[in-house]
Amino acid sequence: MKRIQASRGFTLFELLVATSIFAIISYMGYSGLMQVMNARVHTGAMEARLAELQLAFLHLERDVQQSVNRPIRDLYGTTRAPLVGDELGDFRLELTRTGRRNPAQASRSVMQRVAYMIEDENLLRVAWPVLDQAQDTTASRTTILTAVTRLEIRYLDQTSNWSNAWPPLQLKAGALAGLPRALTIRLELEDVGVIERIFILPEAA
Repeated sequence: MKRIQASRGFTLFELLVATSIFAIISYMGYSGLMQVMNARVHTGAMEARLAELQLAFLHLERDVQQSVNRPIRDLYGTTRAPLVGDELGDFRLELTRTGRRNPAQASRSVMQRVAYMIEDENLLRVAWPVLDQAQDTTASRTTILTAVTRLEIRYLDQTSNWSNAWPPLQLKAGALAGLPRALTIRLELEDVGVIERIFILPEAA
């Protein structure tokens, strides 16, 4: 009678080798998947940040390029110039603009007073419902850009000189300045760095 040959299985060493190879391949696959996922998250965050930057500069561009030479009265009854900019003031830039949308055809002006300010490293756009304000006039505030560490604005006057404030400091007492010829907006952001844009105002175009 022929001897029945016993079937041979895997040894413990072979099982350990196979398990180790499977673990290495799994780790490599997991690492590659995590790199792809992290890259997608980073790309998505950068896309969202770029969209935020584009929207912020779109607001700035529309407001500046639609500015008009129209002074206003503040809530204290004081006349303010059509455009005001001061590094030491609450509002870094304040101006009267036209082109205000009115889809409901409400009885109101197409002009609007808007301002920009920095608060808690956020760039805020402030808008008033009326030009000439009263004691009970309430402004709306919208955050249009985050992680802003610094905002600098410079103004080009009619004599081609740049200044850090508007109206110019050398303006005669009691006189009201109109609009500058152009202005430069420089933003310093925590994650992007420095972005600078020059805007030509409509009266100088």
